[in-house]
Amino acid sequence: MLHHVAICQKNKEKSKEFFAKILGLEIEKEFVLDKKLAKDIFSIPEEYELEVIHYKNETLMIEVFISEKYFSAGVLEHICLFCENHLKIIEKCKENNFNYTYIRRENLPNLLFIYDFDNNRYEFFEED
Repeated sequence: MLHHVAICQKNKEKSKEFFAKILGLEIEKEFVLDKKLAKDIFSIPEEYELEVIHYKNETLMIEVFISEKYFSAGVLEHICLFCENHLKIIEKCKENNFNYTYIRRENLPNLLFIYDFDNNRYEFFEED
């Protein structure tokens, strides 16, 4: 089951205009991604600051990463799927030689990203 879709955009104001005015989504939250976490997830230099906006309605959440300098516009960054257990997914990746990134965090859910043969990124959100 789909948890969210993440995309990259270059302009915060244009992002807000599109998702609110065209798609009718509301802003759930806005924040700046911790620089170390941004480096761990995206392998980007720590000097890049990534703003994040979560747009949402009752059935959809779109996570938008905004950076005028780092990302190319028009990129689907990743999709996020629900899973019951990160460790089961990690074991399957190991058995089948798929790369993954597992990030342990205190007081927040751990993050798991796996990569297909074309290096597309899939996040798995562990349900409680």
